[in-house]
Amino acid sequence: DAHTLHYCDFDPHATGGLLICGWEAGLLVSTDGGKRWEDRTAGLPNRRIWSAAFDPDIPGRIYAAPYLAPLHASDDGGRTWRPLQWETAIVYDLLFVPRR
Repeated sequence: DAHTLHYCDFDPHATGGLLICGWEAGLLVSTDGGKRWEDRTAGLPNRRIWSAAFDPDIPGRIYAAPYLAPLHASDDGGRTWRPLQWETAIVYDLLFVPRR
């Protein structure tokens, strides 16, 4: 299977925090500016992640949009996930406006 990267984001709460996601690539997180990457896809319904983003207001929270699955959230940097809404959604982009 081909792996395609769709999105990346910088963690506004942690220096060196990054995430990337994509089709069959799943969701990968780095805490050291991209030197090492950890697969944080476990707990998501599939490895086809259209978009993912760090929450600008809540440290450690990540949102992920798997293909034809609910939007998911993690409060521990992607180690565990919970479904939120839109049972069979295709979310192409996530945009947050910080409250601060």
